[in-house]
Parts: sequence; C-alpha cells; structure tokens
Amino acid sequence: MSAQRPESTLSEVLALERRLTRERAARKAAEVLLEEKSRALYEAVQTARRATRKLELTLWASGEAIWEWDLESDELRFTTPAKSDEAPEVECISALDYLARIHPEDIEGVNLAWRLLVSGASSEYDVQFRERVSGRWLRVRGRATERAPGGAAVRVLGTAKDVTGLRRKDETLRLLGLAFANATEPLLLCSAEGTVLEANHAMGALAGMALASLSGRALVELIPGTDLSDDDARSSPDLKQWADVSLAVDGRQIPVDAIATRLGADDVGGARWIVSIRDLREAKRIESEVTTLARFDRLTGLLNRHAIQQQLDESIKAGDVLTLPILLVNIDGFRAVNDSVGAREADGLLATLAERIARSLPEGWRLGRWGGDEFIVIGKAGEDVRCAQQAGNVAMAAVAEPLVMEGASLSLTASAGIAVYPDDGDHAEALLHSAGVALRAAKREGRARIECYNARLEEDGLRRLTLVNLLRRACDAEEFQFVAQPRVDAQRRAVGHEVLIRWQTLQWGFVSPAVFIPLAEENGMIDRIGRLAIRAAAKLAADLRDRGIDEAVSVNLAARQLRDTTLIDQLLAELHAHDVSPRMIELEVTESGLINDIDATKRLLDALRAEGFTLALDDFGTGYSSLSYLESLPFDKVKLDRSFIRAVNVEDRSRRLVRGVVDLCAALGMGV
Repeated sequence: MSAQRPESTLSEVLALERRLTRERAARKAAEVLLEEKSRALYEAVQTARRATRKLELTLWASGEAIWEWDLESDELRFTTPAKSDEAPEVECISALDYLARIHPEDIEGVNLAWRLLVSGASSEYDVQFRERVSGRWLRVRGRATERAPGGAAVRVLGTAKDVTGLRRKDETLRLLGLAFANATEPLLLCSAEGTVLEANHAMGALAGMALASLSGRALVELIPGTDLSDDDARSSPDLKQWADVSLAVDGRQIPVDAIATRLGADDVGGARWIVSIRDLREAKRIESEVTTLARFDRLTGLLNRHAIQQQLDESIKAGDVLTLPILLVNIDGFRAVNDSVGAREADGLLATLAERIARSLPEGWRLGRWGGDEFIVIGKAGEDVRCAQQAGNVAMAAVAEPLVMEGASLSLTASAGIAVYPDDGDHAEALLHSAGVALRAAKREGRARIECYNARLEEDGLRRLTLVNLLRRACDAEEFQFVAQPRVDAQRRAVGHEVLIRWQTLQWGFVSPAVFIPLAEENGMIDRIGRLAIRAAAKLAADLRDRGIDEAVSVNLAARQLRDTTLIDQLLAELHAHDVSPRMIELEVTESGLINDIDATKRLLDALRAEGFTLALDDFGTGYSSLSYLESLPFDKVKLDRSFIRAVNVEDRSRRLVRGVVDLCAALGMGV
C-alpha cells in the first residue's frame, strides 16, 4: 500500500493543475466577455447621448421646447434645448401658474382641451393661445404617455413653440384677401404654376373682360414675359417684378407694370401669388410730354440748352468734322423791355424773335435757346468763320425788323459771339466758353455787333474779372474818392458843383468811371456806389453852406436806383445827417434810366420834386432820346450831351438844332 501512495499523490497534483488551468481559462474568457459587454454598453450609451443631443438640436432649430406633466406633482416642466453643450434651460411651474399666463380670451379653450386630454376623452392636446403679458402666440402640443387603469392621464409629454410669426402671416393673408376684394388697382390671384384663380373688378375693367373669362387663363398668356417660375426676373423668391410689359387682350396691347407677391403655401394647391397690375398708358403719355419738355424749350419750341449742347457734343465727337462754327446770340437790352411791358408780352416777343432767327438761318444750321434772351446756333459741319459771320448778320437783321406791340413799333438789336471748332475749342465746353467770351466782348463794344473769338478777348475778360473783384473790395472798404467839379454858366460864373467819383487801384492806377461804373451796374454794386455818392453830395453841400456859398450840388442817379423803393428815404436820411435842405441838391437822371417803366419813374420824380429836389435830365441827345420825356416828366433843367453840341461853332445845322432844343426847353420852363 505504501509503495503505491507517491503515484496517487502525483495523480492528484496533476488533476489539480488541470483544474486550475481550466479555471484560469474560464476566468480569462469571462474577462474578455465582460470587456466586450462593457464596450458595447459604452457605445450604446454614447449612441443614446448623440441621439438625445440630435433631438435637442432638432428641437432647438425648430424653436420648440419640451414640456412634461405628471399627476402626482401637478407641475409642468419646460425644457428649452441649447445650441451649444451648455445645459438646457429648465422651468417648472404649477398648473395654476401656467393657466395664469394665458390671455383671458384664450383660457377657456385651453382649459377645455386640457380636461379632454387628462380625462382620456382625447388622445392629443393641441392648442394655440396668447400670453397675457408678452402677447406672444404659443402652440402647445402633447400626448399622454402613461394612463391610469381607468384611462385618466398620469403623465403627459409634448412640445411648445412660439408661433407669433406664423399668426402674423395668417393675419397678413387675411388682410390681403380684404385688400384684393376692395382694391381699386387691377389684381390677379394665381396658383404656383401661374394659372389665374381669381381677378378683381379693376382687373376686369382694365382687360375689358368678364371675371369668369379671366379665371383659368395662364398669367404668361395674359402678360407675356411674366413667368412666375423664372428665376432671372428682377426679383426675390417671394417678389417678382416686370416693368413695361403688355397686357394682351382681344388684340389690344396695354402697357403695364406687374408685381407678383408670393403668399405662401396652403394645404391644397401650394403657393399662391397676388399679381398687381399698373396701367401705364397715362404714365406713357406724361413721359412723352416730359421727354419733349426735357429736350425742347416750352416758350419757343426750340431745342433747349441741354439738348443743343448734347447735339454739339455729338457733332464734335463724330470724328469726321473738320470745322464747326457756333454762335451765341443775345438780344440787346431785352431785360429793360421785359421790365417795361411785362413778362407775358416779353415772352411773346421772344417767341417771335426765335421764329425769325430760325427762318433766317442757312439750311443745315441748328438753333436752340440757350436761356433767357440768349440763343445758340450750331453751324453746318465744314463751314468757317466767314460763313458764321454771314449767318450772324442775317440773324441780327431778322431781330432788327420792327416789332408791333400794342399798336406801337419797337426795334431791337442783337449781339453775337462766334467760335469755331477746333481752333477756338476742341470740345463742346471749351467751344461754348470761347463763344461766350466773344459775345461778352461784343456787348462791351457797344452791342449790335458780332465778335469772333481770339486770345486777346480772353485776356480782356480776365482783366475785367479782376476789376470786378477789386471793385467789390473797394465797395466793401469804401475806397472811392469823390471830388467837386464846378459848374459855370456861359459867362463862366460859378453856378454850382457836381460830385464826381474817382477810383485808384494799385495795379492799374486811376480807373475811368466809364470803365468801372458799367461793371458796377452789371454786377449789382451800383446801389452801394450810389449811396456813397449821395452821402458825398450831402457833405459837400453842408461844407459849401458853412462857407457861405449858396450853390446847388448835383449828383447822378443810376437807373437801378430809380427802381429802389427806398431811394427817397436814403436821400432824406443823408441830408438830415448833414443838416442840408433838399433844395441844395440837384439829382441828375440819364435817359437810359427812364425806359424801364415810365409811369413808375414819373411817380418817383414827382415825389422827389415835391420834397424840394431839383431834377435834371442828363446827357440829352444820345441813346434813347425822346421829346416825350420833356413833355411828361417833371424836369427842372436839361443837360445836353457834349457830342450834341461839339460842332455848334462850326456847323450851322448843329447851331439851329441846339437853338431849337434850347427854345423848346425854355417854352416848357426848363433850364439848359
């Protein structure tokens, strides 16, 4: 027995080792299985989390919140998902607080739907209501996820969404329906495919068709080019516009604008479109008139400034023009005519003159109104300055033909400035500038003449501009000097003094009044110079009086001063300031200042004479000399122009003429 025991022990050991090996293998297999199960469980959890997050994002994107209710707590728990990984917003409120948030007008419907769900009478809860405070519209939907044996809800789960925007769209559609029914403009209601579903009465009236005849027709057939599916239209996906298309009905083409507004989709026929139609016939008529007015002068019917300048520019840019003359023509003294006869009569005269000038021009020459009393003539391509001078002379002759106005004959003159492309300007603006320079030179040289552009005129214009600026500065600083020139009679006895103005500049020394007085008149400075001259006359009269000299002081009044309603007040104020009587002042008026409004001038002169001023007609015998002035106006004396008496000592004819004027003035009680 003892001899066999070691073998038995070994066998037991081996069996034990095999048993341990099997246990280790089983344990290893269990560990592997556990690891696999753990991994699978982890992945399932992650998948569930991703699904939950995806659901949360979906709810966030749709603007919906999750809510739940349970019977035990009788609370509503609202969970608003967040876009990021942040925790969602959670709000818990009691059922009573929930009801308190609802607008009083909506609470009854909400209560009824809730009772039906909780009692089991309804499987769904779907209500819309307004919040009492914010006024927002909410849509709350839900289902019972757990019910008691009797069917009563124990737990409810659902979503809530702000539908204020949707409600507003619904209201918009309702208002559109009312607008459609009552609109005075033509309207069509079309399907998404562009089929006319309805038309209002205004549309029927425009088309001249019964409303039933319009229904069922394709919009694109009624108004070709209005394809609602066309993405190239000048529009957005919800708004399409078509300008200047035609409504085609019964062979007629009616010009219209169309605007299609997408109303959105419904549950039956998809999107709807409201198409508004605007009848363009009246607008087209007005546009035609406006186009005419934009290109043509209403008074004369000629091309206006913009249109004629455009034609000039196009003619030059054509490239095949070697020479091209233009003329600027101005009616001399027309402003005085306008002031004298009134705007309506003056316009009639201007239209007559325009017609005359147009008829006088050579064939191929174009006439336009440049503005006011100024016209522009574009010559024929290839013509030179000689041809322009001939055309200008003919035009001036046409202007000079007598005009009959209210039974009286009126003669006018014109001045013209000529410039020729390309010598006087290589583009329209430069050419027009040169013609303007030439015209102003013609006016300065005495009017009723033609001047051709040259560089010297430009220099004269620059000097003139410089003088104007210096003159304005002199007016501001009162830099003028006034001197007293004695007046003597035939026996060389002093009978008075005349105030004369002098102006000295650093650049040109003394400038003649014959130069700067016309500049002052043209640029609105003569009133200020006139006031300074009146002050100088009053001061001189006071000085003479203080020295015991009883002689009158004469001062000139410009034409513009005669139109100043404050002239008498100015005179009296200066005389009062120097304690001078009006009888010591003699006011000289030139004939050119009398032609604007003879009646108004007479009233002014009568008033001046009534104040005690002496009145003299200056430079009689030149310009607009008229014996009617001597008869109708209250002058005390007449001053003959120097040129009128220059030959009195050598020509018998001149002596007789001067003697006749002197005798006439004496017969009228006027001194000479």
